[in-house]
Amino acid sequence: MRIITKMFRRNKNNELINSPSTAYHLPTTNFGRQTLNLSKGFTIVELLVVIAVIAIIATLTVVAYNDVQKDAATVVLKSDLDNASAQLTSDNIKNGSYPTSIELANYGKGLSQSEGTVFSYYHTATGYCLSATSTKSGNSIFHISSTEGSIKTGDCPLTYLMATLVATTASTSSIDLSWDSVVGAASYTLQQDDNSSFTHPTNIVTQSGTTFTAINLSPATTYYYRFNATIAGDTSDWSSMASAATTVEAPSAPTVSYNTVSTTTTWSWTTPSCPVGTTARYQYKYTITPAGYDSGWVAIASSPVAFTTSVSMETYTVEVQAQCYNTNVTSGWSISGSVAYYRSTQVLTTIAEIGGTVSAGGTYTSGSTQTITATPSANYTFASWTGNTGCSGVASHTITMDEDKTCTANFTYTADVLYFLKTLAAGNATIATKYANIDIEMVVLVGNQVISANTSWGNATADTRMLGVRVEGNLTVNAGVTLTTAARKRGMAIYVTGDTTINGTISMTDRGANAVGQQVLLLNNGTEYQVAAAGGAGGVDLVTADNTGVAGGAATSTGACGGGGSGAGHYDAPYIGRGGTGSAGTSYSGGSGGGGRRNDVDSPGNPGIANGGAGGAAIRNPTGWGASGGAGNPGGAGDGVAAGQSGTGGLLVLFVKGSLTIDTNGAIVAKGNTTGNGGGGTSGGGGSGGGSVNVFYSNNISAGAETKLSAVGTADTFNGNPGGIGGTGTTRLVQNVGN
Repeated sequence: MRIITKMFRRNKNNELINSPSTAYHLPTTNFGRQTLNLSKGFTIVELLVVIAVIAIIATLTVVAYNDVQKDAATVVLKSDLDNASAQLTSDNIKNGSYPTSIELANYGKGLSQSEGTVFSYYHTATGYCLSATSTKSGNSIFHISSTEGSIKTGDCPLTYLMATLVATTASTSSIDLSWDSVVGAASYTLQQDDNSSFTHPTNIVTQSGTTFTAINLSPATTYYYRFNATIAGDTSDWSSMASAATTVEAPSAPTVSYNTVSTTTTWSWTTPSCPVGTTARYQYKYTITPAGYDSGWVAIASSPVAFTTSVSMETYTVEVQAQCYNTNVTSGWSISGSVAYYRSTQVLTTIAEIGGTVSAGGTYTSGSTQTITATPSANYTFASWTGNTGCSGVASHTITMDEDKTCTANFTYTADVLYFLKTLAAGNATIATKYANIDIEMVVLVGNQVISANTSWGNATADTRMLGVRVEGNLTVNAGVTLTTAARKRGMAIYVTGDTTINGTISMTDRGANAVGQQVLLLNNGTEYQVAAAGGAGGVDLVTADNTGVAGGAATSTGACGGGGSGAGHYDAPYIGRGGTGSAGTSYSGGSGGGGRRNDVDSPGNPGIANGGAGGAAIRNPTGWGASGGAGNPGGAGDGVAAGQSGTGGLLVLFVKGSLTIDTNGAIVAKGNTTGNGGGGTSGGGGSGGGSVNVFYSNNISAGAETKLSAVGTADTFNGNPGGIGGTGTTRLVQNVGN
């Protein structure tokens, strides 16, 4: 018996092809002509061969059957995919998009599919991918997509499995990210970069979830994101990119200010702080009320903005908002900063105090600039402006009319000493009189002053300052007492606001200052009453027949002090010993006396020192009689006998606003010195010059007051050869109504 088997196999295209037939020969039986020999059975080997052959045949038969089934299922799958693709394409043409699910295809009827066919549908924004398997085809899977256009073996590529990635701005430093889950994905890796080319990407998270918030980001910056999925150990391609920019907060409100010049007002504002990488820009709104103008918001790149603001009684307002921005992000607008300018008319009042005039004054447009000028009168100088803001500076300057203002020009009466006696406060000062700047020590006595004991006013510093005294009340000097200065002064000037009664003595005797003289204007009431800087000349060094000194010269200039006398000489033929020359008087001191000379030679003695200085020192023959020094500050040294007396006549000024009474025993004096210049020896020193006495009264004065004034020089009281008498200074008594 012969059995023939048919074998099949698949080629490289998975198609079934025939294999060569195989013949198996089995033992024949003899039915009929052939007799079956039952007594002879099969061997074990033969049986095994038979069984093996049967098994092979059965296997081959099953394989062939299965292959046929698979081929049939594949045909069905491909047919289902073709039909489904055609339906999806039709839906896209009709609806403008592919359906989002199988169930919505074909107007909600779904996609047709054969028994056992299982579809998996993946939809994207612009396409789809449909895969199919069959319960009848084992593991076979095919797919078709909108981009590939034909059926392909295997499942849809992973790129079709990617859900849409969405990036949403959350804050200035964070971005929210979300995506749809991918079927079968075990995890997702999210990547971030600050450029779309992902040249320096950072994997910021690997997780199973589908939402994430990126934090700690820079403000006003665009970030780019993509992700992939891991499915059964395989990693997909990167998803499509998504991007978002962090926000930037609105800046603070600009600070707005304005400046008005004439009829134009310029508004400017501060630059807000914006994050790095962003720039500030602005918008403004300009309004005028009550006129009703409103510009609306106007974009502007930077400060400032200017407008004409010429109409009075209107309020001009500029409101400014700021914004930070770059090409990717823009902040909100800040709150507004604003400032208003009100155009009104302003009144300028100018006042001139005594001593000058002022220009300008009146009604002016608000914000305008005006020039005000203060002009002093004769014998006055401009001192200062007082009043509102802007009322300051030099005599002529501009002022901005941003409010009603009152400006007062103050002038200083610089002509005479009296002005300063009336106005100065207590203390040291320098007064600017018409002809000289004078250093003064000011004493202010409030209330009636009664001098009942010898009294010295002022401090003990000598020669540097004039002593000024203002008695705010009456002044009385009792009989038998003397009122003088505590030290040598550059004059004592007294102003009494009330009445003055002198029963004793007001004295500047031996109080002349050792100082350079100045031209001193005491009073200017239309007539100038001065004290000249230089006084009378000193006595010269001539020898008289009686060997006495030469008297100092009287003051020839009004108000000046007398010169100092020369010292006595000694004539003893054939020798002529001449005394020293006296010095000239000044405004502040009588001249100093020259020293006596007792010597058997023909030469002069020592002169008195200039400007109220020391008296001349004496000179004698070593074996002869002594000689005394001249009077001065201090007295000159004696030679063999006493020194000359200290002191010279000083400057004394008295202004009385009320009545002036000088009693019979009263006196106002400025003599050379108190005791004369007695020294001893055969040749005396010269006496010191008298000072200057100046009395100004307002109305009433006692009879004979002029006889109570004295400024004589000092005489030498030595009984031998006396020095020259000091020159007489000046006295004057002047009525000054109003004083």
